[in-house]
Amino acid sequence: MFSLFQKNWSNFIVKQKINSSNVQVNFADQTAKIFSIKTKKMMSLDGVAFDTWILIKDEISFEKIILELLITYEVDKKTLIKDINQFLSQLSKQDLIYYKNQQTVPKI
Repeated sequence: MFSLFQKNWSNFIVKQKINSSNVQVNFADQTAKIFSIKTKKMMSLDGVAFDTWILIKDEISFEKIILELLITYEVDKKTLIKDINQFLSQLSKQDLIYYKNQQTVPKI
């Protein structure tokens, strides 16, 4: 079950706001520190969170994020989906990502 602040991201395309004037990112040794000027909060990312942040540099579907991470990590798919849903909800709450419903994306 998802909290009121948590989205089910399965139908969304997401992208980080790294070029936004409201976000500062510092990378070092497979970690990232992300500071939201708007919310005045910092997040430290490593492991799966760091790899997810790298994956969402460009627009990517939730499904593709999960598939890419399953290749890299030996983890239960159901657990990964739950964790990535929570992580994307945190990023959204901190205004660190753009997102749009996948159904609005034209199919080629």
